[in-house]
Amino acid sequence: MIAITTISSTRVKRLLIRAPLRFQEDGRGFSPAGWRWLAPRPGLPSDSRVAAEIQVEEGPDQGSRVPLAGRVLVGRAEECQLRLHDGSVSRRHCALELRGNELLVEDLGGRGGTLVLGRELRREAVAAPLEAWIELGDTRLRVHALASALVVEGFRVGERLGAGGSGEVYAAQDASGRPVALKQLAADADEVSRARFLREARLAEQLTHPALGRILGLTQSAAGRPVLVRELVEGQSLAERLEQGPLAWREGLSLGVRLAEGLAQAHEAGVIHRDVKPANVIASPAGAKLIDFDLALVRRSGALRATLTRLTRSGQGLGTLAYLAPEQLRDAHRVGPAADVYGLGVTLLHALSGAPPFAEVPPEGFLEALLERGPGPLAGRVAGLPLTAAVAVERAYALDPAQRYPDMKSCAAAWRALLG
Repeated sequence: MIAITTISSTRVKRLLIRAPLRFQEDGRGFSPAGWRWLAPRPGLPSDSRVAAEIQVEEGPDQGSRVPLAGRVLVGRAEECQLRLHDGSVSRRHCALELRGNELLVEDLGGRGGTLVLGRELRREAVAAPLEAWIELGDTRLRVHALASALVVEGFRVGERLGAGGSGEVYAAQDASGRPVALKQLAADADEVSRARFLREARLAEQLTHPALGRILGLTQSAAGRPVLVRELVEGQSLAERLEQGPLAWREGLSLGVRLAEGLAQAHEAGVIHRDVKPANVIASPAGAKLIDFDLALVRRSGALRATLTRLTRSGQGLGTLAYLAPEQLRDAHRVGPAADVYGLGVTLLHALSGAPPFAEVPPEGFLEALLERGPGPLAGRVAGLPLTAAVAVERAYALDPAQRYPDMKSCAAAWRALLG
């Protein structure tokens, strides 16, 4: 649950500057801590007021939108900027206003009160994060930021780089002008995903291997959601490179060794990537790097299976799932290092053969193939690839986790030995 606070935005900023803070591990608020909190730094202009609009998410006026400019009255009266046709709402029910990066919600004595994130207001006002749910009568409202989809104090936010199951990623610059990537946790992330995101972000900051994109710290968006600050790795992804054809087997195996060594450090720190695939491998000037530790990928197993079932009907979106270990679909909460061994093995299968896993499987057979048959052998698919090398790669993506390499160090050592 997101905490509602009556502390002014000015006071919050002073608190941030006075002492390092971080999200609690349960994701519910802040507490003093020893690890670096990226608080606002002077010298970088940023908008303290976020362009936003109010959207009716549920109720008789569902879909209606009005700009949130100044103080907006909400109710049934004609003078209300957001006029509702909900008989259970009062004529002048509540008022909304932006105060810096916070949302001020004031109940004006509306029938039944006004609920903000489940808290009932009666003739009082509170400051809440942007995108907080507001309920009055049979109507549910939400405020959405406009102009820039991501606003983070102390950073210049640039173009959107992409999006995944855990959130959106944007290019940005910090106060010193250093290019970084900002990843905001998805608004619909549950408490389990939020807590895991925050806990593993703290662990991931310790990772220094050159094959891993670095986590630089953690901050908060104007919408009140956690934001990872990451090294911005620029270059061609392995997925883009493979559109031109497969890698030579020695080049591919060398890439596998580098990534396995980086993942070995991550696993020793207690961090599982969970989303190893060609799109997350970037060829930077300093060498290949694995990016996008999808820290919020842990979902309820049933929800992930339901998503997969829906995708198999349409045939869309199956590409990224093809690199997931079968156990991630069976029980997402029990995923361990073996899932990354599998993902790296399938990535190498694609890199050496030039064909994505399960490319020949029709959508309706995808689930069975992923869970029961696996991606198939590499041996015999690549001209000039020694049988010993093919078998060594195949071991990494064995269906049974117990048949894979016991850890990333063993995987790296086995592949390195084949390079002579």
